[in-house]
Amino acid sequence: MHDHISSTKNQLIRDFVRLHRQRTRRDRGEILIEGPIVFASAIEAGHLPMTVLATVDDIATQNAVHSMPSVEFHTVSDHVLKAASDTSHPQSPVATFQRPASPELSDRNVVVLVGIGD
Repeated sequence: MHDHISSTKNQLIRDFVRLHRQRTRRDRGEILIEGPIVFASAIEAGHLPMTVLATVDDIATQNAVHSMPSVEFHTVSDHVLKAASDTSHPQSPVATFQRPASPELSDRNVVVLVGIGD
């Protein structure tokens, strides 16, 4: 069973909004993932979400999360998804994940990408 959130004043939504700031993500050790493709890729890579927000009509995400009993899941109204998201045209779902550990860098050539989108 899950709750439906229809207010942007909900504490959980406020917590998602705080994750829009890099410092908050770093301090909490969390990342924010948005959209079905990136969400599915994270799951396929073996990462489990902590909290997932999805619209009522996002049946694919609801089915995927159903098999993950330890994941906190909520359906949300479209305007709530927009508030929780860090993009201008969000797609369901929006989820939090633990930040993966950074691999140790070797003394070989390294490419570092910063500020990359999807």
